[in-house]
Amino acid sequence: MEGTPAADLFEPTPRTAMVEMIASNRRPEVLELLMRAYYEPLAAYLSATTFRSLGDPRDVVRGFFADRLSREQWLEDWRASDLRLRRWLMNGLLFFCKEERRREHRGSGDGSAEAPPNLDGESPERVFERTYARVTVQRAIESAADLCGQEGYSAHWEFFRRHHLEGDSLVDLAERSGRTVGQVTGMVRTAASRFRRVLAESLVRDGASPEALEAEIASMLATLGSR
Repeated sequence: MEGTPAADLFEPTPRTAMVEMIASNRRPEVLELLMRAYYEPLAAYLSATTFRSLGDPRDVVRGFFADRLSREQWLEDWRASDLRLRRWLMNGLLFFCKEERRREHRGSGDGSAEAPPNLDGESPERVFERTYARVTVQRAIESAADLCGQEGYSAHWEFFRRHHLEGDSLVDLAERSGRTVGQVTGMVRTAASRFRRVLAESLVRDGASPEALEAEIASMLATLGSR
């Protein structure tokens, strides 16, 4: 998906906006954002560890968010950390699961945040990254489609969708629409720029630097294509 470098597509404010939500105690908005972006990846991550014995991973993740968001300092701790948001959430989920397991068994634990190994072979981190990539890209597709519709670029998005998501060639799209290949190419690029902007905003919110966005987007799309 060629186009304008992601770092030049938007003001790098998504992480700042989230920090402002935290500072103004808009916790319902923060919870909605966290659930939308990280609920499914965290549940998949938990399913790939021995902590899946605690119960339905989706219920455990809900309990994790409910417990941590009830703590005034929890989000402030992330804001003060240098960790990517998804790594901070993974670590926090593991600590929460260790706490739950100790409550169940009243045994001792070392308190570390190392994920128990996946019994099926694939690492929990790999499961998380693959699921996170899929969820993030799907959200970006939905948001970019809406954005293109709002800006009067519905036809541009349809060409983008058919070319990048369905595999239609630019030549075929041009022939079917009565446009030149150059026109179709330009329309696809217009829609692609919206997609990349939305995807870049999600990654910046997670903690990526604008300078690293191109590499992160390429890595995320490669993760999707590797399975």
